Amino acid sequence: MASKIALITGASSGIGLEIARGLAKAEHYVFLGCRSRAKGDAALKEIHRSDPSSKITVRDGLELTDLESVRHWADKVKNELLLNNDKIGLLVCNAGVMHHPFELTKDGFETHMQVNYLSHYLLIKELQEVLSGGKVVFTTSSLYKNSEPRFVANYKQQQRSGTFRGHDDSDWLI
Repeated sequence: MASKIALITGASSGIGLEIARGLAKAEHYVFLGCRSRAKGDAALKEIHRSDPSSKITVRDGLELTDLESVRHWADKVKNELLLNNDKIGLLVCNAGVMHHPFELTKDGFETHMQVNYLSHYLLIKELQEVLSGGKVVFTTSSLYKNSEPRFVANYKQQQRSGTFRGHDDSDWLI
């Protein structure tokens, strides 16, 4: 039987919260992957108001602008699941930023690219042991329609010239 554990990044609001609500209603054991404990707890309470019997837990500290933080967070989740002989049945890569001003993360990547994609790919890699046999789903917006596929090599030059469209361009990675 497939695992009914679902892990959702960016689950404290918006689409992530609604995905979490739907999966909880479908009797999945839902891990809310959040940056903030307070926002994660608020999301958990909101879902419990409409579905008191849902099985939900918050896993805070997921900071997608920091690759070391992603590794550490994934390691904690993986160890917890291995300890309980559990696996992830569904990983929903939902967290993201939009219209963030140009900025490089401490890892040297443009913020949209790292948060929306690179950190999620790292998360998948780090969780592989407890994800085998599970499914991975990415959410994205329709803003990719505002962009054309291109390799964005020089972010600073594009920012100065006004051609930088971080979120729109990053959606082409999906």
